[in-house]
Amino acid sequence: MINFSINLFNALLDKIILLRYKKKFKNYQSAKEYCEKHTNKSYDNEELNNFRFEKFKNNKDLIPYTFNNSLFALLESVSLFLNNNKEFPKILDIGGMFAENKLYLEKLFNLNFTYDVVETKNICELAKDLDHSNFYENIKKAYLNPKKHYDLIFSSGSIQYFEKPYDIINEIFSKRADYVVFTRTNFSDDEGIYAAASFLAGHGSSEGHLKYKINSNKKIVLVPNTQIKEDKMLNIANNNNYKLLRYFNGITGNHGNNSYTKDLIFKLQN
Repeated sequence: MINFSINLFNALLDKIILLRYKKKFKNYQSAKEYCEKHTNKSYDNEELNNFRFEKFKNNKDLIPYTFNNSLFALLESVSLFLNNNKEFPKILDIGGMFAENKLYLEKLFNLNFTYDVVETKNICELAKDLDHSNFYENIKKAYLNPKKHYDLIFSSGSIQYFEKPYDIINEIFSKRADYVVFTRTNFSDDEGIYAAASFLAGHGSSEGHLKYKINSNKKIVLVPNTQIKEDKMLNIANNNNYKLLRYFNGITGNHGNNSYTKDLIFKLQN
């Protein structure tokens, strides 16, 4: 009982600390300038990504067994593709860190397949010697080979951190993958731009049912976060001939006033 009370107190204290940094801005540039006073280069921050990489390397034996909330929609879309095409999809993950999801799926299905990642420049440099996936700094580089095609484009909790998220959403749909999947997206009709605060220790794989070999670090990480208007995403999808096939109310990913999160699976219409 004493331990429970201590843990509850510490959790409340952490929440209060993070709330101190919550701030809304009129534009992305203002949010970026505020956040970079604390976290240089936002998600391309060297200390942040070194921490994430160490967490990945030190826990590589655990990652194939780590089930997180975003995997529900990924597994369902993979299953739909498998059922319709009798083969495993080639997947591009936007913001997929060190392709942890590839290691999970590989273990689950006991096969090797294409699972590439679009990530920040710093993460691509750290991942250059990893051989389980290819890593690209942007979507265009992933498609430099004109014969390259992905069957499924997946993004979990990443779109809201781009400076121009609707441009990225449009670019994703323009590639005409059979399935496009978004999870943990920060939705709101307000389309507010916020400073999102978190502790360094919470980055990288962090499923609560596993004990990771990593030191707790309470350094504050601040990054700009743009709320996405769901209707705008749906219109972009429709304009690119995609149908919303499945959706689920999300658990995590929303930030700011009047926000909510959803997992969405889109299917290209023939």
